[in-house]
Amino acid sequence: MKRFLFGLIAFILAGCGAQQGPVQPVDASMAKSASLPDLGPAPELENDTWLNVDAPLRLADLRGKVVLVEMWTFGCVNCQNVMPALKEWHTRYKDQGLVIIGNHYPEFSYEEDLTNLKDAIARFDIQYPVTQDNDGATWRAYEN
Repeated sequence: MKRFLFGLIAFILAGCGAQQGPVQPVDASMAKSASLPDLGPAPELENDTWLNVDAPLRLADLRGKVVLVEMWTFGCVNCQNVMPALKEWHTRYKDQGLVIIGNHYPEFSYEEDLTNLKDAIARFDIQYPVTQDNDGATWRAYEN
């Protein structure tokens, strides 16, 4: 997971200052300075319920893309504060290979209801794929 997170950090470092144009690759010296252990590949997404996509997404099918798996719940204020940046990144970088996946793991019982999740996605105008993780399998696989 840490290797996966470093990829996200590398993406942010490469693109955060760029207002226009393609994302520039991260210099190899920056990658070495992080000295994170290689913990292997990110856990596969096994979720069955997906929104904003026609079929479930699998990491194995997304090789070659930058994949950001966001752990969130719609009732969380901190999660809501992150949404504008995620929505901007999705709009700006989706055609350059960024795939944002919102893994929705409910904190409260009302967040488990699929209708409530769909309403929240519409209310917050989330366009990127979202998967429902009511049993927390993906949440635990990523050791959150």
